Amino acid sequence: MPLSVEQLAPIRHDGHVAVIAGPGSGKTRVLVAAIALALEEVKWPRSVACITYSKECVRELEQRLSNMGVVNEKGIFVGTVHSFSLTRIIKPFASCVPKFLPQVYRVATESELDSCKRRASQNCPAANIHQALKMRRSSFERSVDWRASDPVSARYIDTYESILRSEGLIDYDDMPLLAYKLLKIDWIRKAVRAWYPRIFVDEYQDLGVVLNSLVELLCLSGERNASRLFAVGDIDQAIYSFTGATPHLFKELALRQDVADFYLYQNYRSGEMIVRASLGALGKEREYLCGESVGEFRFCNIKGDTYAQSQFVVSKLLPDLMNRFPLEKIGILYREAWVGDRLSSELETNAIPYVRCDKKAIIPRSSSLGQFLISCTEWYSLDDESKPLLRDVVRLAYNVFGFDEKDELEESLFEFLTTTPSNSAFEWLLAFSSWSLKWRELDATNGDDWALLDKLLAISNPINGSIPLQSIIPQQEAIQLSTFHSSKGREFDAVILLGMDSGIFPGSFDTSDTKIEEARRLMYVGVTRARFELYCVFNHNNYSPWLPELKKRLNLQAPPA
Repeated sequence: MPLSVEQLAPIRHDGHVAVIAGPGSGKTRVLVAAIALALEEVKWPRSVACITYSKECVRELEQRLSNMGVVNEKGIFVGTVHSFSLTRIIKPFASCVPKFLPQVYRVATESELDSCKRRASQNCPAANIHQALKMRRSSFERSVDWRASDPVSARYIDTYESILRSEGLIDYDDMPLLAYKLLKIDWIRKAVRAWYPRIFVDEYQDLGVVLNSLVELLCLSGERNASRLFAVGDIDQAIYSFTGATPHLFKELALRQDVADFYLYQNYRSGEMIVRASLGALGKEREYLCGESVGEFRFCNIKGDTYAQSQFVVSKLLPDLMNRFPLEKIGILYREAWVGDRLSSELETNAIPYVRCDKKAIIPRSSSLGQFLISCTEWYSLDDESKPLLRDVVRLAYNVFGFDEKDELEESLFEFLTTTPSNSAFEWLLAFSSWSLKWRELDATNGDDWALLDKLLAISNPINGSIPLQSIIPQQEAIQLSTFHSSKGREFDAVILLGMDSGIFPGSFDTSDTKIEEARRLMYVGVTRARFELYCVFNHNNYSPWLPELKKRLNLQAPPA
């Protein structure tokens, strides 16, 4: 489907852009089209950078770009803000600044971080570690006033960082902080701008003060030859305040005089009933439009807690849905992973295949290594070429290899796959661990992925008998179980919202107006994952106080107001 006039407008604008994109509005298509156009205008050795919130978003963007034939364009960067900070600013330029970092440094492991935090606490016993680390994440300018605002936390931060450096270590929070300090140096800032004259940002509302400070230095300082910014986001979908996200920064960006704001109102995903329900969840008026599809919304009033609700979902809702939709197009969402434990137990009892996409997942959807392993099992079963796997392997090293090493990498991968049998998962994973040492040593920002390899080795240990590689990889054709947070960026033909009860929406921890507003945005995100059908399952005697507003929007049978 060609881009609409509404979608083309920001792409054609010659200047800084902020695109406020509602759910299902095709914002990723707009972003990818804008990147493709920029690549026609920006010539090697210059290129473009696209920064996004998560590795899962990175994969989607790379896949979309690959479909347009531009993912392997020389110099293009697609990655997280931490990856951009490390690989495009710290690694190229830190050694040029005397005493900025130790001559040899690396990213600390989790155990090393725990050790450094304990040592810092011993020197600063009065410090609240959580409070100090939260303060550190936004401490770009460490002025006298900054130290005076919380001297105990400031002392802890200084001590912790000193211990890290003495061990030749940096941590994840260091990456954007160090990048910011480097960009404050005039010639480095100019060099990065020359390298990336176009900077694209996806999910701006989720990236907070860290990204905003880098963007201001690179794009919005008013200096000549600053990079041009193309930002996409939606403050109504800001659900990550616990990671430091600050959604009002995107709103402020869109209101700047030097930034043109564009709105994408058309929802191409969801039917009318679902769009109306979403506004009831959000509790605010929006001018979103929907297509010809009406959509279906149904309240499921159950006499019982999430145990009873899970039984109802499995015995009453799923049999019909599985007859009409592919299993992987059915999503069951819940706020907390413990609800998923109850649901998965019920699914197992009824022999219904499922995949967990929450923190209990065997292979997290955000894991680049996990996606590579899934691709490997597909390669063995389809006897396909190794070329589709190349992107996943390169991503493991976060672009530490040059573009010219692509052929060597592909050849090595092909040799590994064709000479390593997959009948024993444990033996295959051991062989992969050895083969991937080069990437593992250079992979600076991806420690969780390599921890996953150790976890899978433990799962596949042949002490209880050898199992094939395919048996530890979750089925792809299965019901999708996800928390509301993990569902962000996904869509399903049919969505079941489980546990829509008071005490969950809102939760007992939603104690302030700010947290309650975010809980409503989280509910809004869940509702807008549905394309055709949406089911809201709740306890008859303990339903969410927000459900009556959905009833009012939809004029459907629902709990009494």
